[in-house]
Amino acid sequence: MDAAQTPPDHIARVLTALIERDKIGIAWLADDLTVTRTSGVLAAGVAVGEHVTHDLVALIGQDERIASLASGGGEMLEMPNVAVVTEDAEPVRVDLTVVRDATTGLVVVIERVVSSGLAELMVEDEIRRRRIADAELARINRQLEEFAYVISHDLKAPMRALRYYSDDVTEALAGEPPDLEAARVAADNIRAGTRRMSSMLLGLLEYSRVGRNTEPLEFVETGAVVQAIVGAMPARGQLRIMVEGEWPSVRLTATPFDLVLRNLIDNAIKYHDRDNGTVRVVGRTMPEALVIDVADDGPGIPREWHKAIFDPFKRIDDERHPESSGLGLALVQRTLEAEGGRIEVLSDAPRQRGTTFRVTWPRR
Repeated sequence: MDAAQTPPDHIARVLTALIERDKIGIAWLADDLTVTRTSGVLAAGVAVGEHVTHDLVALIGQDERIASLASGGGEMLEMPNVAVVTEDAEPVRVDLTVVRDATTGLVVVIERVVSSGLAELMVEDEIRRRRIADAELARINRQLEEFAYVISHDLKAPMRALRYYSDDVTEALAGEPPDLEAARVAADNIRAGTRRMSSMLLGLLEYSRVGRNTEPLEFVETGAVVQAIVGAMPARGQLRIMVEGEWPSVRLTATPFDLVLRNLIDNAIKYHDRDNGTVRVVGRTMPEALVIDVADDGPGIPREWHKAIFDPFKRIDDERHPESSGLGLALVQRTLEAEGGRIEVLSDAPRQRGTTFRVTWPRR
């Protein structure tokens, strides 16, 4: 009987026996290559909810190949003789095979290696180290290109404005008699422009540091954090901030969590067009994530701006908020991506008022 004729229940029994004898481990993947479940001691060190490369580092740089398997491209991806760490922190040499199963989707099979030559292992480890280094270098190069664009493009406009204002001061003072009022107005514009430039540069520095966080994970009382943020917000007319829903103790990095919520709540207040509006901060607990909505009943955001608002220095309302650096939402999105989370905007101005920023923060 060939493989095509082997009964499915017989294959399942064989796999179960191999898993129970610690010969193989299995990890199932979602379409975004996060691990949905595992089976077997060899897969016990692979965290559910994390990207597959988080614990199986040998697969770093193979995202495109794995994704192509999910869409039917190719038969399998094999990574022989690599190291994985089991749940008891013991390193084990294994063969990794990524295959697509017609029923369950993408599967990573982790098979124990009996023995291998030392020289061969050293060569393979060096190749993997270089692959990881190349992936990190590519990420850094993308960041450098992004910052080069931001500095050369988005910082030119305020610098040009400062030059024009300084020319206005010179021209006003050169008159007979000097136009002191015009000079004062131009000087005020220079002060406002320098404050904005300072805000932009400080924001850009903070933006560049995201992803280099070495802060440890800890259990954080999320309700206490959001209440502290709301309590520190300056009062604005009769505008209300309401905290609702579920706010559990979650294992996360505290500073990025505070930064994301503080920016979103501050934005909801700052860009509201009424002093008697409402901002709701609602928490919902999911099995693998904490979902947070920061919702306001303000003017809303047109659909064509939903993507652009997360770009550095992009602002919808320059006239009402000239002091804004335009980096708040870009910083929020970058921070969430570094923490494995995501953000989406729900708004349909001008047909409907209100904006909701929905944050999905992974539970560790």
